Amino acid sequence: MSIHIRWLLIPELPLIEPFLEQLSACGNTQPGVIEQLQSLRYQVAAVFANNELIAICGVWPLYKHYVGKHLELDNVAVLPQYQGQKIGEQLVQWVINWARQNEYKAIELNCYLANTQAQKFW
Repeated sequence: MSIHIRWLLIPELPLIEPFLEQLSACGNTQPGVIEQLQSLRYQVAAVFANNELIAICGVWPLYKHYVGKHLELDNVAVLPQYQGQKIGEQLVQWVINWARQNEYKAIELNCYLANTQAQKFW
């Protein structure tokens, strides 16, 4: 299987809604979340296979006084039928490589204690 990774454009952010629902503990996202993300600096690295969106990794570009320019990763999700094929690892590595090329100093990640699937991935 051939995959392609790229940044989603702001008008494409609605494509991530099914992934956000998959990630949500209650099975749905807050009303207006896509519009909020579109208005902020939220970016999404996306994996496509045969023009189908199969995985996402959300990225918040940040600046903190103690580290400088850095990224916060969130909402890493792979469609169930593509899990176990190292697609999530390739996606995160792509983001890491991009961060290095763009002189980011650090990457941070938060993971909920109840999210055992994410803990296993990380």
